[in-house]
Amino acid sequence: MWVLENGSPGTGMPIRVGTVITKDEGWWVIQFIRAFRKPEK
Repeated sequence: MWVLENGSPGTGMPIRVGTVITKDEGWWVIQFIRAFRKPEK
């Protein structure tokens, strides 16, 4: 969430939460990305 709220210095990742998406939408994005992780053994 920190990167979505603050951007990523030195990269092309701008601030998103509060400008483009809400904090709730940011968490939805994180959950969507986590859904593609391989299960831990």
